[in-house]
Amino acid sequence: FPSHDTASSISVSGNKVTKEPIVFREVVLASGQTYHNADLEKRIRQTREQLMNTALFVTVDVQKVPAGNGFIDINIAVSERWYLFPLPYFKVVDRNWNVWVNEYKASLDRTLFGVKIAHNNTTGRNDKMNVWIIGGYTQQVEFKYQLPYVDKKMEKGFTVGMSYGRNREINYATDSNKQQFLSLSRFGRDYIKAEATFSYRKGSQKRFYLRSVFGWEKIDTAFFNLNPKYLNGRLSATYLDVMANYQYFNVDYIPFPLRDWE
Repeated sequence: FPSHDTASSISVSGNKVTKEPIVFREVVLASGQTYHNADLEKRIRQTREQLMNTALFVTVDVQKVPAGNGFIDINIAVSERWYLFPLPYFKVVDRNWNVWVNEYKASLDRTLFGVKIAHNNTTGRNDKMNVWIIGGYTQQVEFKYQLPYVDKKMEKGFTVGMSYGRNREINYATDSNKQQFLSLSRFGRDYIKAEATFSYRKGSQKRFYLRSVFGWEKIDTAFFNLNPKYLNGRLSATYLDVMANYQYFNVDYIPFPLRDWE
Protein backbone atom coordinates (compact mmCIF):
# COMPACT_ATOMS: atom_id res chain seq x y z
CA PHE A 1 0.00 0.00 0.00
CA PRO A 2 1.27 3.54 -0.77
CA SER A 3 2.52 5.54 2.19
CA HIS A 4 1.07 8.77 0.88
CA ASP A 5 -1.96 10.09 -1.01
CA THR A 6 -2.71 13.22 -2.99
CA ALA A 7 -6.01 15.02 -2.40
CA SER A 8 -7.67 15.37 -5.78
CA SER A 9 -10.76 17.26 -4.64
CA ILE A 10 -12.57 18.35 -1.48
CA SER A 11 -16.35 18.52 -1.49
CA VAL A 12 -18.98 19.52 1.07
CA SER A 13 -22.56 18.32 1.32
CA GLY A 14 -25.44 18.84 3.73
CA ASN A 15 -24.83 22.58 4.29
CA LYS A 16 -28.25 23.93 3.34
CA VAL A 17 -27.82 27.21 5.25
CA THR A 18 -24.12 27.47 6.02
CA LYS A 19 -21.99 29.02 3.27
CA GLU A 20 -19.16 26.88 1.88
CA PRO A 21 -16.39 29.38 2.82
CA ILE A 22 -17.41 29.00 6.47
CA VAL A 23 -16.95 25.25 6.17
CA PHE A 24 -13.65 25.45 4.30
CA ARG A 25 -12.35 27.93 6.90
CA GLU A 26 -12.02 24.94 9.26
CA VAL A 27 -10.61 22.45 6.73
CA VAL A 28 -6.89 21.76 7.17
CA LEU A 29 -6.63 19.86 3.88
CA ALA A 30 -5.98 21.29 0.43
CA SER A 31 -6.62 19.84 -3.00
CA GLY A 32 -3.45 19.02 -4.93
CA GLN A 33 -1.44 18.43 -1.77
CA THR A 34 0.24 15.11 -0.98
CA TYR A 35 0.03 13.75 2.55
CA HIS A 36 1.63 10.79 4.30
CA ASN A 37 -0.92 8.41 5.76
CA ALA A 38 -0.40 9.39 9.41
CA ASP A 39 -0.54 13.10 8.60
CA LEU A 40 -3.63 12.62 6.45
CA GLU A 41 -5.51 10.83 9.22
CA LYS A 42 -4.51 13.54 11.68
CA ARG A 43 -5.75 16.29 9.35
CA ILE A 44 -9.03 14.48 8.69
CA ARG A 45 -9.64 14.19 12.42
CA GLN A 46 -8.66 17.80 13.05
CA THR A 47 -10.95 19.00 10.26
CA ARG A 48 -13.87 17.17 11.81
CA GLU A 49 -13.12 18.53 15.28
CA GLN A 50 -12.80 22.10 14.08
CA LEU A 51 -16.07 21.88 12.17
CA MET A 52 -17.80 20.52 15.27
CA ASN A 53 -16.32 23.38 17.31
CA THR A 54 -18.15 25.91 15.14
CA ALA A 55 -21.34 24.68 16.90
CA LEU A 56 -23.08 24.80 13.52
CA PHE A 57 -23.47 21.06 13.00
CA VAL A 58 -24.93 18.07 14.80
CA THR A 59 -22.64 15.64 12.99
CA VAL A 60 -19.61 15.93 10.74
CA ASP A 61 -18.27 13.04 8.68
CA VAL A 62 -14.99 13.40 6.77
CA GLN A 63 -14.24 10.51 4.43
CA LYS A 64 -11.41 9.81 1.99
CA VAL A 65 -12.48 8.03 -1.21
CA PRO A 66 -9.88 6.38 -3.49
CA ALA A 67 -9.78 8.02 -6.92
CA GLY A 68 -7.03 5.87 -8.47
CA ASN A 69 -3.35 6.42 -9.24
CA GLY A 70 -2.55 7.57 -5.69
CA PHE A 71 -5.29 10.19 -5.65
CA ILE A 72 -8.16 10.47 -3.18
CA ASP A 73 -11.29 12.61 -2.90
CA ILE A 74 -12.18 14.15 0.47
CA ASN A 75 -15.93 14.17 1.10
CA ILE A 76 -17.24 16.24 4.01
CA ALA A 77 -20.84 15.53 4.99
CA VAL A 78 -22.42 17.77 7.63
CA SER A 79 -25.78 17.77 9.35
CA GLU A 80 -26.86 21.25 10.39
CA ARG A 81 -28.40 22.19 13.72
CA TRP A 82 -31.64 24.07 14.23
CA TYR A 83 -30.50 27.69 14.34
CA LEU A 84 -33.57 29.72 15.36
CA PHE A 85 -34.67 29.62 19.00
CA PRO A 86 -37.60 31.83 20.12
CA LEU A 87 -37.83 31.21 23.87
CA PRO A 88 -40.57 32.49 26.20
CA TYR A 89 -39.28 34.17 29.36
CA PHE A 90 -40.95 34.35 32.77
CA LYS A 91 -39.38 35.09 36.13
CA VAL A 92 -40.63 36.10 39.57
CA VAL A 93 -38.64 38.99 41.05
CA ASP A 94 -39.31 38.05 44.68
CA ARG A 95 -37.18 35.69 46.76
CA ASN A 96 -39.28 32.67 45.87
CA TRP A 97 -42.68 31.64 44.60
CA ASN A 98 -44.17 31.42 48.11
CA VAL A 99 -43.44 35.10 48.77
CA TRP A 100 -44.85 36.02 45.38
CA VAL A 101 -48.09 34.07 45.92
CA ASN A 102 -48.71 34.71 49.63
CA GLU A 103 -47.50 38.28 50.03
CA TYR A 104 -48.14 39.73 46.59
CA LYS A 105 -51.10 37.56 45.51
CA ALA A 106 -49.25 36.37 42.39
CA SER A 107 -49.30 39.88 40.94
CA LEU A 108 -47.89 40.11 37.43
CA ASP A 109 -46.41 43.46 38.43
CA ARG A 110 -43.83 41.42 40.39
CA THR A 111 -42.73 39.34 37.41
CA LEU A 112 -40.60 39.57 34.30
CA PHE A 113 -42.05 38.19 31.09
CA GLY A 114 -41.32 38.34 27.41
CA VAL A 115 -39.40 36.55 24.70
CA LYS A 116 -35.75 35.89 23.88
CA ILE A 117 -34.93 35.20 20.24
CA ALA A 118 -31.58 33.70 19.26
CA HIS A 119 -30.52 32.99 15.69
CA ASN A 120 -27.13 31.28 15.55
CA ASN A 121 -26.55 31.27 11.80
CA THR A 122 -28.54 34.21 10.52
CA THR A 123 -27.08 34.57 7.02
CA GLY A 124 -25.16 31.28 6.84
CA ARG A 125 -21.86 32.92 7.83
CA ASN A 126 -21.85 31.68 11.43
CA ASP A 127 -23.21 35.06 12.46
CA LYS A 128 -25.36 35.34 15.56
CA MET A 129 -28.27 37.63 16.35
CA ASN A 130 -29.97 37.93 19.74
CA VAL A 131 -33.11 39.95 20.48
CA TRP A 132 -34.62 40.28 23.97
CA ILE A 133 -37.99 41.89 24.64
CA ILE A 134 -38.81 41.79 28.36
CA GLY A 135 -41.70 43.50 30.13
CA GLY A 136 -43.17 43.63 33.61
CA TYR A 137 -41.27 44.70 36.70
CA THR A 138 -38.16 45.54 34.68
CA GLN A 139 -38.59 46.49 31.05
CA GLN A 140 -35.71 45.67 28.75
CA VAL A 141 -35.00 45.66 25.01
CA GLU A 142 -31.70 44.26 23.80
CA PHE A 143 -30.16 43.61 20.40
CA LYS A 144 -26.79 42.00 19.63
CA TYR A 145 -25.24 40.92 16.34
CA GLN A 146 -21.96 39.05 15.82
CA LEU A 147 -20.24 38.46 12.48
CA PRO A 148 -17.02 36.46 12.89
CA TYR A 149 -15.48 37.18 9.48
CA VAL A 150 -15.66 40.32 7.35
CA ASP A 151 -12.41 40.10 5.38
CA LYS A 152 -11.31 37.83 2.54
CA LYS A 153 -8.78 36.01 4.72
CA MET A 154 -11.61 35.27 7.19
CA GLU A 155 -9.66 36.43 10.22
CA LYS A 156 -11.34 39.66 11.37
CA GLY A 157 -14.87 40.11 12.71
CA PHE A 158 -17.04 42.27 14.91
CA THR A 159 -19.88 42.32 17.40
CA VAL A 160 -22.25 45.22 18.02
CA GLY A 161 -25.03 45.49 20.55
CA MET A 162 -27.33 47.88 22.35
CA SER A 163 -29.76 47.55 25.22
CA TYR A 164 -32.21 49.82 27.03
CA GLY A 165 -33.91 49.07 30.30
CA ARG A 166 -35.80 50.61 33.18
CA ASN A 167 -37.06 49.34 36.51
CA ARG A 168 -38.90 50.35 39.65
CA GLU A 169 -36.63 48.92 42.34
CA ILE A 170 -33.04 49.63 43.24
CA ASN A 171 -30.56 48.31 45.78
CA TYR A 172 -29.45 51.72 46.99
CA ALA A 173 -27.28 50.68 49.97
CA THR A 174 -26.07 47.88 52.25
CA ASP A 175 -26.64 48.09 56.01
CA SER A 176 -25.16 45.50 58.42
CA ASN A 177 -24.53 43.16 55.47
CA LYS A 178 -28.18 43.44 54.45
CA GLN A 179 -29.15 44.94 51.12
CA GLN A 180 -31.53 47.90 51.25
CA PHE A 181 -34.13 48.19 48.49
CA LEU A 182 -36.60 50.89 47.53
CA SER A 183 -39.52 50.22 45.19
CA LEU A 184 -41.47 52.93 43.38
CA SER A 185 -44.81 52.83 41.61
CA ARG A 186 -43.13 54.57 38.68
CA PHE A 187 -39.95 53.63 36.85
CA GLY A 188 -37.08 55.12 38.79
CA ARG A 189 -33.99 53.88 36.97
CA ASP A 190 -33.16 54.05 33.27
CA TYR A 191 -30.05 52.72 31.59
CA ILE A 192 -28.57 52.38 28.12
CA LYS A 193 -25.62 50.20 27.15
CA ALA A 194 -23.88 50.03 23.78
CA GLU A 195 -20.98 47.74 22.94
CA ALA A 196 -18.63 47.04 20.06
CA THR A 197 -16.09 44.22 19.80
CA PHE A 198 -13.32 43.62 17.29
CA SER A 199 -12.26 39.97 16.91
CA TYR A 200 -9.21 38.46 15.28
CA ARG A 201 -8.72 34.75 14.68
CA LYS A 202 -5.41 33.63 13.23
CA GLY A 203 -5.43 29.96 12.24
CA SER A 204 -7.74 27.73 14.22
CA GLN A 205 -6.61 27.91 17.84
CA LYS A 206 -5.83 31.55 18.68
CA ARG A 207 -8.49 34.22 19.15
CA PHE A 208 -8.19 37.85 20.25
CA TYR A 209 -11.01 40.19 21.25
CA LEU A 210 -10.98 43.94 21.90
CA ARG A 211 -14.27 45.08 23.46
CA SER A 212 -15.55 48.53 24.38
CA VAL A 213 -18.74 49.27 26.30
CA PHE A 214 -20.43 52.65 26.74
CA GLY A 215 -23.08 53.00 29.42
CA TRP A 216 -25.48 55.66 30.67
CA GLU A 217 -27.63 55.47 33.78
CA LYS A 218 -30.15 57.78 35.44
CA ILE A 219 -31.94 57.42 38.79
CA ASP A 220 -35.00 59.04 40.33
CA THR A 221 -34.62 61.74 42.98
CA ALA A 222 -36.23 59.35 45.49
CA PHE A 223 -33.23 57.03 45.16
CA PHE A 224 -30.82 59.95 45.15
CA ASN A 225 -32.20 61.34 48.42
CA LEU A 226 -31.63 57.99 50.16
CA ASN A 227 -28.08 57.61 48.86
CA PRO A 228 -26.54 60.67 47.13
CA LYS A 229 -23.32 58.71 46.60
CA TYR A 230 -25.02 56.04 44.48
CA LEU A 231 -23.84 57.76 41.27
CA ASN A 232 -21.13 59.85 42.94
CA GLY A 233 -23.45 62.72 43.79
CA ARG A 234 -25.26 62.86 40.46
CA LEU A 235 -28.63 61.84 39.11
CA SER A 236 -27.06 60.44 35.94
CA ALA A 237 -23.68 59.07 34.95
CA THR A 238 -21.84 57.68 31.95
CA TYR A 239 -18.96 55.24 31.76
CA LEU A 240 -16.66 53.62 29.21
CA ASP A 241 -15.02 50.20 29.61
CA VAL A 242 -12.32 48.82 27.32
CA MET A 243 -11.32 45.16 27.65
CA ALA A 244 -8.96 42.82 25.80
CA ASN A 245 -9.22 39.04 25.81
CA TYR A 246 -6.98 36.35 24.34
CA GLN A 247 -8.11 32.73 23.98
CA TYR A 248 -6.21 29.63 22.99
CA PHE A 249 -8.06 26.38 22.28
CA ASN A 250 -6.18 23.12 21.90
CA VAL A 251 -8.92 20.56 22.51
CA ASP A 252 -11.01 18.20 20.43
CA TYR A 253 -14.41 19.65 21.40
CA ILE A 254 -14.68 23.02 23.15
CA PRO A 255 -18.00 22.48 25.00
CA PHE A 256 -16.85 19.12 26.41
CA PRO A 257 -13.16 18.42 25.78
CA LEU A 258 -11.94 14.84 26.07
CA ARG A 259 -8.39 15.39 24.85
CA ASP A 260 -6.15 18.03 23.31
CA TRP A 261 -4.82 18.05 19.78
CA GLU A 262 -1.52 16.39 19.04
